[in-house]
Amino acid sequence: MKTPREILLQRHHSADAKLTQIRRELIAQMGVPPVTRAEGLPLRATLTLWRELIWPARRVWAGLATSWAFLLIANANLTADRPVASAETTTQAAGLRLMFREQNRLIAELSGATEAKIMEPRIPAAPRPRSEASGRWITI
Repeated sequence: MKTPREILLQRHHSADAKLTQIRRELIAQMGVPPVTRAEGLPLRATLTLWRELIWPARRVWAGLATSWAFLLIANANLTADRPVASAETTTQAAGLRLMFREQNRLIAELSGATEAKIMEPRIPAAPRPRSEASGRWITI
């Protein structure tokens, strides 16, 4: 007994040859489309880049774009509230330095020192070798 598929294929077997002939005629008529200047190398490279890098990971790119937009908005909001250093703050810092120097002078005067000594930060000494071994190499 034949299956329904075999019956349909036998019934339409003659149409298969006709369809193949129609396909060949249409392909011959179409030919190869001429390449225009707009479809040159830059456009092809851009489309290839889009298809291979951006489109497969579109959700990842959308997430990155969203996070960057959020960071830019947050940064703009944070910098808008911060006061800019002005001449007033620099004069306050200079005034504090003068007060500190005056305080050091008064402490030196009260402690009996003849001259106020300002402590400079100690410069660390150059590192020395940890052992007293000589720097000779002996080859045998």
